[in-house]
Amino acid sequence: MTDRKKGKMAPEDPAAAADGQAPAPYIPLRDVVIMPGVETKLVVGRPHSVAALAKAQGDGDGLAVFVTQRRGEVDQPRLKDLYSHGCLARIVRDEEGDGGVHAIVVEGFERVEILRLAAGAERSRIECVYRVRPTTGADGAEARELADRLRALLPPQARRVKASDLGRFADLVALDIAGTLGVAGMQGILEASEVSARLRLLLAHCDQERDIDHMAESLLNRSDYDAEAHRREYLQRKAVDIQRSMGEEAAADLEELTRKVEEAGMSAEARAKCGEELARLGTMPSMSPEGSAIRSYLDFMLELPWRERSAGEISLKEARRLLDERHHGLGKVKARILEHIAVQQQVGAGRGSVLCFVGPPGVGKTSLGEVIAAALGRRFARVSLGGIHDESTLRGHRRTYIGSMPGRILKVMAETGVRNPVIMLDEIEKLGRGHNGDPMATLLEIIDPEQNRHFSDHYIEVDFDLSEVMFIATANSMEPMYDALEDRMEFIHLPGYVDGEKIEIARRHLLPRQQEAAGLGGCELEIGDDTLRDLIHSYTFEAGVREFDRCLGRLMRRTVLEQERAGEREAPPQLAIGTAKAREILKAPWLPNDLQREDRPGVVNSLVVMNDMFGDVHQIDGVAIAGDKGVRQTGNMEPMLAQSAETAEAVLRASHARYGLAEDYFDRNGIHVHWPIVDASGDGNSAGLALFVLLVSAANGIPVRMDTAMTGAINLRGEACIVGGLREKLMGACRRGVKRVLFPQIQERELQDVPQEIKEQLELVPVKTVAEVLKHALTRLPAPAKPPARKERRPAPPPGQPPARPPLGA
Repeated sequence: MTDRKKGKMAPEDPAAAADGQAPAPYIPLRDVVIMPGVETKLVVGRPHSVAALAKAQGDGDGLAVFVTQRRGEVDQPRLKDLYSHGCLARIVRDEEGDGGVHAIVVEGFERVEILRLAAGAERSRIECVYRVRPTTGADGAEARELADRLRALLPPQARRVKASDLGRFADLVALDIAGTLGVAGMQGILEASEVSARLRLLLAHCDQERDIDHMAESLLNRSDYDAEAHRREYLQRKAVDIQRSMGEEAAADLEELTRKVEEAGMSAEARAKCGEELARLGTMPSMSPEGSAIRSYLDFMLELPWRERSAGEISLKEARRLLDERHHGLGKVKARILEHIAVQQQVGAGRGSVLCFVGPPGVGKTSLGEVIAAALGRRFARVSLGGIHDESTLRGHRRTYIGSMPGRILKVMAETGVRNPVIMLDEIEKLGRGHNGDPMATLLEIIDPEQNRHFSDHYIEVDFDLSEVMFIATANSMEPMYDALEDRMEFIHLPGYVDGEKIEIARRHLLPRQQEAAGLGGCELEIGDDTLRDLIHSYTFEAGVREFDRCLGRLMRRTVLEQERAGEREAPPQLAIGTAKAREILKAPWLPNDLQREDRPGVVNSLVVMNDMFGDVHQIDGVAIAGDKGVRQTGNMEPMLAQSAETAEAVLRASHARYGLAEDYFDRNGIHVHWPIVDASGDGNSAGLALFVLLVSAANGIPVRMDTAMTGAINLRGEACIVGGLREKLMGACRRGVKRVLFPQIQERELQDVPQEIKEQLELVPVKTVAEVLKHALTRLPAPAKPPARKERRPAPPPGQPPARPPLGA
């Protein structure tokens, strides 16, 4: 707060400052007039006014010209928007509040005439050139006579105004009756530099007010006067005037809407529907709720792209550059995308198959869609489908419902403004089913090129052509996919990144972005591959790079914080972060490698794929229990995994002797199998081989090699069968430090899709039968069980003779 000394300033002081027409800051006012000789409280908040206020106080004298706007709704008034006269005033007090708003008190001194705005781009915004208009005729006989007549007409509270100067007397009276004078009346008093002219204006106003009061009093005294009827008649006249004015505006608005509908390029069906709605709108009051709903409908119909298209050129070269620049690795994925773009370039159309990128979070599915849109020269939009259970979310609500709105697809079309955008349908597998229709069936109509030419949205009630839209979908997995929906899409699988790819992505993309975000963009960062690999193994558990990116961000932010604590404001020219430093910042690793590493019976490393397509190693435990029967299971009892255990038990019972078990082993003993409590429901029945090894190991007490993991289904003949997610499982084994992996020989051809880095770190052993699996998984093979001794059978006695008795003592 700043307080200036409240002293009576001589009138000639401000005039002297303006003799040379020196510019002074000016502050425009809304609905208030500053009068000389009076203190007035104001609120200043517009940027122009705040700048002028600072200029006035910065010059040291605190003087500014306060001038009233002709129209208060103008936010940035120009010279023509201001009255020609204002008041030169000193800023007595200035108190700044929230949001940069200033509460000020000003004291008026002189009437001034605004000549022009000061020259210069900056000065013209806050300074003006003015001329002082001194008061004249304050001691004349006419002025004294008019002042006496005015005192007689004033109300009792206004008669107490005392002033020896008749000019000041007129100003004070004007302020006292400002409520009836209004802004225009007050401005007239301010512009009158001659005292007699001010008094005549005040006398005329008082005479008019007195006549109105006498008329009202006489009407009230009449016995036949009905005040309520007079009020109703007055309101009716005003209502007619308002309706006439609004009718003219509504007619003009209706004509404008009709013109826009005709020029929008709508289909014949849509144009006819809008014509019906325009006819209904013309018969309704403009403020009726139904009229507002019709207007909203027409506005949305005009927002839809009926004929606008993206005119960009398809560039295969640009697509290749963007893919290599934004994504590291993903060779087969990039090749398929380039094939798709090349076909679009060749045929010049967008009616191809719907691509669906399937992969774990953080591998770049959405950014691939953006690259495709950029290469095709089209606009890109994203629609998240996760959690949608209502058909109307996609197809829109019928307009008979309150609060109805169009579906999400047409909303996106209106936002893009073109008929041929690239729309990414994100998390398509998370589209649910509810009691309000089947959104999955609606999505079939949206993406099917044979149906979406006549897509029907409940809100617009006419067909809209979606055939030029290029739809791209994303999913984390395919298991919950609708069969009919799966049939209409081409799936491109994006596997997770291996360590080398993550390190390269960090150096190309993640580290530069995190450095820039933390204000360290100018320093040279030194962080070794060993440190990055330790972050990947100890602090992240993902197939993509999102958590890895967050770890790098924490390193950068903590580095900045340590610099601030040390008093260093500028980024260092070089910054080195080693493994020890990174662990000191990120604290203890939250991903301890908890796998059992010592060979022991009844523990098997099984490779699984999580629901987010992330490979991992799960250790299945088993223990033989004497006196129990059969195989008992606890833990994550998924149906397919339980079937794998039953199949493995059946294979072992059928060949029990070969694997060292007596025929009645499972009648006298049981094996308790425990599954890890994890979400591996997407793994199916690929644990068959691991379960067979577990049963043989637990029953015979033979340790299982802990440097070995395995995956593969099993049939009743003991053969290793094909499983899914082999690449992801091998990456999980590599991440967990496994040295050797057993997998079905029938899948040996899939190794060509496995990164070379994984092949170099793992010993990959293809197997055909459970017997081969045991050779590689157990520390030793079980000795075959001896068949039981057969009892000697005595010959039967001849017919008619009793059986021979055994000798005594036998």
